[in-house]
Amino acid sequence: MGARRVWSVLMCLGLFAASPASQAQRADDPVEKGGAAIRDRFVAAVRKCGIEPSFIPGVIVKTDPTMVSYMFADRSVHLPRWSELPPPLQGMMGA
Repeated sequence: MGARRVWSVLMCLGLFAASPASQAQRADDPVEKGGAAIRDRFVAAVRKCGIEPSFIPGVIVKTDPTMVSYMFADRSVHLPRWSELPPPLQGMMGA
């Protein structure tokens, strides 16, 4: 059940929609903020269970059209922008 919950959270991250942002707007990026908020709630829930995570995953907004994914190499959740996903991927994630 726990693994399904994690994947549900990761998939929900991909549903955040935003227009492409410049480097100057990155700090106010709603996709990045939304992903970080979900990550922070997840980490708080883990800590509430009495477990201290060995690391806190990062949140990276990708500009290429990929699915939401966790990358072990940089320990980060990679999020696409909804507006940049091809229609078939939008259909899969919006279903």
